[in-house]
Amino acid sequence: MNKNLRKLYVAIQDDKVLFAETNLKNFVDRLKQNDSGTTHSRNWFSLQFNKHPRFKYLSQSNEVYWLQKVL
Repeated sequence: MNKNLRKLYVAIQDDKVLFAETNLKNFVDRLKQNDSGTTHSRNWFSLQFNKHPRFKYLSQSNEVYWLQKVL
């Protein structure tokens, strides 16, 4: 594993990994590209990941995702 890797965020839908990013800003941007119903800011996601490393996210367009901070 890459020793320089400090954080890894993963989006899961229907038991499949949709994408992973090492940067929260890129992760949120990518989530917004996949689902236009994603309206929360990067700060909101940061707070959620600090509370729970894995949580269920329901977007405005009724898409369900499991979002996980792996590292």
